[in-house]
Amino acid sequence: MSKYIKILSIAILVFVSENLYSQRNNKELDSLLGLLKYQKEDSNQVNLLNEIALKFYKTSPDSALIFSEEALNIALEKNFTRGIGNSYKIIGIVYYIKSDFKLSLENYFNALKYSEEINDEKNLLSVYNNIALIYLKLDDYNNALPFFKKALDLLDYNDLSLKKASILLNIGTAYDKLDSTENAIEFYEKSLKLRYLHNDSVGIASCSNNIGYILYKQNNYKKALTYFLKSKELLEDKEEYFEITTIYINIARVYSNIGIPSLTEKYFNLAMESAEKSGSDEMVMEVYNDKFQHYEKYHNYKKAFYNLKAFYSLKDSIFSKETAESITEMRSNYEIDKKEKENEVLRYQQSKNDAIIRQQEYFGYLSVGALIFMIVVAFFLLLTALQRKKANSQLQYKNAQIYQQKEEILTQNNILENQKEELIQIATILEKANNEISIQKAKIEYSHNQITASINYAKNIQKAMLSGNTFLNENFSESFIFYEPKDIVSGDFYWFKKIKNHILIAAADCTGHGIPGAFLSMLGISLLNESVRNENLSDAASVLDILRENVINTLNQAGNETKYAEGMDMAFISIDPETLKLQFAGAYSSLYIIRNENSDNVLIELKPDKQPIGLYVKPKPFTNHEFLLKKNDTIYMFSDGFQDQIGGNRMQKFKINKLKEILISIQGNSLNIQKEKISQTFFDWKSNNIQIDDVMMLAIKI
Repeated sequence: MSKYIKILSIAILVFVSENLYSQRNNKELDSLLGLLKYQKEDSNQVNLLNEIALKFYKTSPDSALIFSEEALNIALEKNFTRGIGNSYKIIGIVYYIKSDFKLSLENYFNALKYSEEINDEKNLLSVYNNIALIYLKLDDYNNALPFFKKALDLLDYNDLSLKKASILLNIGTAYDKLDSTENAIEFYEKSLKLRYLHNDSVGIASCSNNIGYILYKQNNYKKALTYFLKSKELLEDKEEYFEITTIYINIARVYSNIGIPSLTEKYFNLAMESAEKSGSDEMVMEVYNDKFQHYEKYHNYKKAFYNLKAFYSLKDSIFSKETAESITEMRSNYEIDKKEKENEVLRYQQSKNDAIIRQQEYFGYLSVGALIFMIVVAFFLLLTALQRKKANSQLQYKNAQIYQQKEEILTQNNILENQKEELIQIATILEKANNEISIQKAKIEYSHNQITASINYAKNIQKAMLSGNTFLNENFSESFIFYEPKDIVSGDFYWFKKIKNHILIAAADCTGHGIPGAFLSMLGISLLNESVRNENLSDAASVLDILRENVINTLNQAGNETKYAEGMDMAFISIDPETLKLQFAGAYSSLYIIRNENSDNVLIELKPDKQPIGLYVKPKPFTNHEFLLKKNDTIYMFSDGFQDQIGGNRMQKFKINKLKEILISIQGNSLNIQKEKISQTFFDWKSNNIQIDDVMMLAIKI
């Protein structure tokens, strides 16, 4: 019972001294302490104490340390291995928040030792990641990466959790610090995709901020600022002081570089406020460093000196040679400890037996121990006084050094003033060069607008040459055209014609896309009109034979097999509406007919000849296929742009078999609804990826 009274007393002291928690969180902590009072199992006591510590570690690290160390003492006393590993981890987190990286790493490696002993993957994942974060803080990126990757290896390949997103972000940061930009962006984007999946505004902001920083380092200030401001909007109303401090610093850096001092001052002040709220001396130190660089750049040497002085004062207290050497030593000790596991087990058994003997002797030595304790306390009080005196002497020496450095800085200031005039002259030269660049930019933009206007006009011409939906509506009960060019103009086209008692339809995909493809498509439409007007054609194959001959002659391909490779793929059909007899000929393009037989939808494919309409090494006459249609048959003609589109989770082609499955699955819907489903399927698959080719599909219902 006395143990519980002690814990509750600690909690009361915490509540009196700390005003950082809201009323809701006080009630939550009261509830946890109430549970602790009635827990008889030691493992439950350890878990609850650690849970309470996690409630305080950001807002009151010292309070969190009290609870986590009490949890560690109980776990060690009861040999509760999982609890020991978890307690060491939480103590390491607290020291990390306090910027004491030496003690933080010491506790993390202790946590690693106990967690590996029982293969506690959950704790190992967290500890690997946290150790890597410290190496990241110490600019030791080569040591950070292996621990991040160990953490990532513990997660399943298909894991889509925010925990995985966080590790991916950290790996990206390490690569970024190593100037491996491509690897950094790859891992940032992987993390960003998972953040969007969970609608994680904090994580999205963090990834966007890091991508923005890469752009900032590449001097792309405008685009970098867009990412930074987006991150700021996501976090301004949240108490994420570490992340928002970094974002404010980055925004201030951009405004400093593009020459807007007022906004630079504003965001540095915001950064300092949030850094102080975070309780991290390291974050405050980073703000001082950036403010020093800004004021030095704008020749405000008084403020530059103040911030430089504050920066080195904090840096000396956080990072030292002794700390770095201790971290290296701890990592070596951790590797040695793993090899001594079996010896530790034996020593533990021996210590257990010794503890029983010591307990029996305890009361006999209690009086002597109390006397020794008083002597030790007196000794340490004396030692503390001597150390304080020594510290005061060192402080006076450092003040003298600072004064000397100040004099040196003032001397440098005079030198810089002399250089100022030279810089003004250079600025005048740069301003003239900038004006010349602006004139050239205006000329380029004018040319670009002229070219774009010409292409848009070409689009209107192409649109006028394509047959509209009116023809299909007049000749068929239902129809649709799904037409999605890659660029402004397209290399895909469709063509309709009614000659006597036959309806002729073509769907073609010309070589290339954009302007070259558009030229070929308009040529194809013109030559199709000429072919069916000047020839007495008896079947679909004859149309393609004549069209191929006209294309070769028009493009001067005959006798010169290596000069041009232009041509087109095409599906061409002729339908007799009275007899429902269909003729089909294809150049690399199939024809799909879907028919309902015995309440089952069957896809019938009429395959094309594997040769284009254009020059070919071994040309042969096109094959004429005949097929007897039935009422309610649906015919589909299309280019290869749909099935070749890259997308999906694995960034692969859509593929023809999946397109067949989609077409069969949407039967039973009207063709208007089918068009909507096909369009939705395409854009969902493509998502934010680049469209790789023109896309065209038309369908008619008999």
